[in-house]
Amino acid sequence: MKITNHLIMLSIFAQSANAAVLGWSEGQVLGLRTNNTVGFVFDGAPASTVDADGDGVIDDGQTSFYSSINVDLEASASFDLGGDDFDWSLRFQMYDADGVFGFTENFDDSARVSVTPILSNTNLGSRGAASTLIDDADSGSSWNTRTFGNYDFAGGGWFDVTVELDEKGGGAQSAGGIGFGFFNGASTTDTDFQGIGYASANGQAEFDVAGNGASFGVLTSTVPEPTTPILGLIGVLGLALRRRK
Repeated sequence: MKITNHLIMLSIFAQSANAAVLGWSEGQVLGLRTNNTVGFVFDGAPASTVDADGDGVIDDGQTSFYSSINVDLEASASFDLGGDDFDWSLRFQMYDADGVFGFTENFDDSARVSVTPILSNTNLGSRGAASTLIDDADSGSSWNTRTFGNYDFAGGGWFDVTVELDEKGGGAQSAGGIGFGFFNGASTTDTDFQGIGYASANGQAEFDVAGNGASFGVLTSTVPEPTTPILGLIGVLGLALRRRK
């Protein structure tokens, strides 16, 4: 009976070792480029968050970590803006103390920003409805018109942000001023918005800091392999159990 109980306990322990482990990467953004997209509609795939083997590489082999969202100039962008007919899907989480903040874009060609209030930076469960205040993907007529999205969730906390950028043709970058920026407040003045993760002409964006010391970054999930010692112990107990029979 004792050996049976030990086997049950080790089985539970081994299962817990295989449970999803969440990894928080401070100051990082996940990004995925999809090529050969059609028109001004965002038809690319979302950026993955799964790193099952925990090696720091997202398992789809295409989603990557980036330290900034810099699309001011194609030549100095933080990710590849070359070519035509592509989408970029970007994802990160941020903390904001009062739930009032804004984004701006002047990306050639189109941009969309969706924000969802979430439980924490290590729990992406929704605690409210998503809000999409920037969305100029319905036509190509606004490729050189700056848009602003001022969000007010009437309360602070963690937020999940998805940024989608679409390029149809003729080059990709800012059509003037900061290509994509954040402001810790509400504004429709482009010089108020700073670069996310880099020092733009307006400066670098500062995010509020949560009680756990985190401000903005990205959550990934890993499923580690069972350790050899655990498997060894199970093997030894299995042998002992056979001898007891």
